[in-house]
Amino acid sequence: MNSLRPHRAPAPRGVTALRRGPWSRASAFIGLLALGVAWASDAAASDVAAATRPSAIIGGGPSSPCAWPSTVFLENCTGTLIHPEIVMYAAHCSAEIERVWFAEDVSDGAVSSGGGFEVATEYCMINPEKAEVTEIGPERAADFAFCKLARPVFEVPIVPPVIGCEETILTPGRDVTLVGFGETDQDTFAVKYEVPTVLHYIDEWGAAIIGGEGRSPCAGDSGGPAFVQLPDGSWRVFGIVSGPNVGNCGDTMWFATTMRAVPFIEQKSGIDVTPCHYATGEWNPSPSCRAFPLAPGDGAGASWADGCAGGPTSSWGEACGPAYDGFEDGIAPTSRVTAPEDRVRLDTAPGEGGVEITIDAEAADAGSGVATVSLVIDGDAVEGGTLRNPPWQWTVQLPRGVWEIRASARDWVGNDGLSAAIVVGVDEDPPPPPEASTSTGVVDDGGVDSSGGVAGSSGVADESSGAAGSVGADEGSSAPGCGCTATGRGGGWFVAGVVVLAWRRRRAGLVGLVLAACSDDGAQAPGSDSSGAAVPAGSSGVDPVTGSSSSGDVGDSSSSTTTGEAGSSGEGPSCRAGALDCSCTAEFRCDADLGCLLDTCVPCPAGTFACPCDVAEGGEEVCGDGLACFAGLCAAPEPCPFPMDGICDEPRAGGGCQPGTDAFDCCAAVPGVCEEASAGGECPEGSDPADCEGGSTGGTTEG
Repeated sequence: MNSLRPHRAPAPRGVTALRRGPWSRASAFIGLLALGVAWASDAAASDVAAATRPSAIIGGGPSSPCAWPSTVFLENCTGTLIHPEIVMYAAHCSAEIERVWFAEDVSDGAVSSGGGFEVATEYCMINPEKAEVTEIGPERAADFAFCKLARPVFEVPIVPPVIGCEETILTPGRDVTLVGFGETDQDTFAVKYEVPTVLHYIDEWGAAIIGGEGRSPCAGDSGGPAFVQLPDGSWRVFGIVSGPNVGNCGDTMWFATTMRAVPFIEQKSGIDVTPCHYATGEWNPSPSCRAFPLAPGDGAGASWADGCAGGPTSSWGEACGPAYDGFEDGIAPTSRVTAPEDRVRLDTAPGEGGVEITIDAEAADAGSGVATVSLVIDGDAVEGGTLRNPPWQWTVQLPRGVWEIRASARDWVGNDGLSAAIVVGVDEDPPPPPEASTSTGVVDDGGVDSSGGVAGSSGVADESSGAAGSVGADEGSSAPGCGCTATGRGGGWFVAGVVVLAWRRRRAGLVGLVLAACSDDGAQAPGSDSSGAAVPAGSSGVDPVTGSSSSGDVGDSSSSTTTGEAGSSGEGPSCRAGALDCSCTAEFRCDADLGCLLDTCVPCPAGTFACPCDVAEGGEEVCGDGLACFAGLCAAPEPCPFPMDGICDEPRAGGGCQPGTDAFDCCAAVPGVCEEASAGGECPEGSDPADCEGGSTGGTTEG
């Protein structure tokens, strides 16, 4: 047997051997089915058919800068960021993945300056079920895995995975987009390409059958995403490239799906990757069920310097039910710094320019919940110091001087709560604490009064704006409007020096450099504008979901939602589940001649293309001429989905399977195709003499 080897060598520097090669029908049968070998691995080829050069992603073109930024390169495969800490990919790529690249071009083994970045993995885990199944259909459906990143990637806009009622968007013929870093017909590898194509159907095991006719993934695209757009204009990822059952690059391919992968990922990682659903698919919108990209494939105006963030985003998600209830919440969250101790002196070691300390904080909000916690030093929010998940912990290096440290918590409605100050001295004694506060509230150990605000401030949102009360000048400061103390400083502008901030969540590394500055003009407090006035909730500052410092305007999803789709009248006592324009049943089913689209029943004649299968006498699900029933929907039976499984899938009348793709199971079933053993088949000798011309192989047609 011959092995399929890379046609280019050596591998790019810094990257492990980039194994890739074309597929032939024989390599698909023997290499993938019998041996279970992955695309990106060396595959065995039969002597029956010689390997052919891929016609070549295939049929597409290079992605523009910052397009599809959540699609990542995994050395020999492709993956998708579906949560700041989780990358989803294919199990056959193995669990030995040390890092992922966020970029457009990694063909030199590294990311060019300003062209992206790389992040180490903490661990990777493959679905063990893939190694346990023996049939190629179930194996494709089980071909999923994930990596937990060593640090969360908050800056990159994320397209969430399809689950729950969103599965009903995956109808036969649906337009989809494939993205990957694999082989292309333009002789590239490790360069991000994309191609539009169509979804044929979802099979009975939950795998998606996509592409063909010169538009498909190729070697190296394994694990990469298939994206689909919802009626509100936002996008979802639903497919995970697995490989071909038959054929070459450019032919139809099989994909594992997020509907099967998400429960495994959430169970094993302990991380919720579905902002709008439970892992089991029930509608459960969280405060982060919003701000999904409306144009992830654009990238215009974005750059990798800010993680390709920006662009229009969706409003609150309501594809499968009512939007998150962001009820009127007028109470600011509480927060306090728990370490270091207040009024402590720290001395630098000989030869060191400062002291590295770890700052810990606590935060709570009884209303909408804590969305972010930011580090504030001497009245300035530290750049890169906004965390979106606990533990609320930062590591900073402080130079000589006296420093005032606070934590600023923001809830999901936009209210801000600033903690009491912790004062530390570096190489000098901090000043004594100020005299007891004159606040009318009762101050507890954390400096939070009984009203839920910060000692010395109202702590209660202005009812007219929904914003937390503005934070005035700190009581311990000698400069009005500025949080800096005067001890050892002098007057006017003072640049405190470089503060090195590193947020440590497990193995997180250095994230940025900032300058802490103070001026007699006054510092802008978090949750206020340049004048120091309180800002209405959600109108400015860092968005608790996206982290953007823009105004927070989101795209209007209503313009692209049509009657009968998401958002239609699916409620009320007169609306029965399964009826027209009402919600679908719990199984995403509707009455006869209706189809379920995003939890709404819409017209779709049973038995027709992309509509529910009809039910014949005896309960058998059937479709019209030339169509077959796949997972409850009617679709064209192209390609033949289950080769060498003992079932003859060849169409007997008017179907569209490629000739000979299931000759092993269909002895003498297809006129004009030689299924004889001499042509690679397993049918008894002489079973189809009219087609085999005395045993010659000339009648065999490539898939």
